[in-house]
Amino acid sequence: MVRLVNQSLIATHAELSAQDAERARRRIARRAARNPLRRVHLTCEPGAVRDPLARVGDRVWCENHADWATVVDVVE
Repeated sequence: MVRLVNQSLIATHAELSAQDAERARRRIARRAARNPLRRVHLTCEPGAVRDPLARVGDRVWCENHADWATVVDVVE
């Protein structure tokens, strides 16, 4: 499993309200439900791993290798 890391995690943004956080959770859940088998290819993995959000070029954390990797391809 990989986790998306993008500019939204930079500290320049204000704290999310409870309502904004819930709205974000619902939006991510809807996007993940559209294609539950969506896979991405990472620079460190020979095969694909499931991820509902990552895009090509995103830096993500690879739990298999405990290191950062770049998404090089997306398989819808």
